[in-house]
Amino acid sequence: MPKRKNRSRFTVSITGILKDISESQPTTITDIAKRLSVSESTISRQVARLAKLGALHLVQKGKTKEVRITLTGKILL
Repeated sequence: MPKRKNRSRFTVSITGILKDISESQPTTITDIAKRLSVSESTISRQVARLAKLGALHLVQKGKTKEVRITLTGKILL
């Protein structure tokens, strides 16, 4: 049986991400990851899901994405 990589069992909640963004907007995925002590890839996946639901608005600013919460996101809080 192959060994599994040791992965952190900590998962950041959707509410935690939305709350962080609402308190620090506009923000970036990198900044959210630093504040929540989670990998950028984890935040990026969650942010993409939330954006698809209409809870977040993403704007490409050069190499980074600016993240803002929408009215839908505020309702989900």
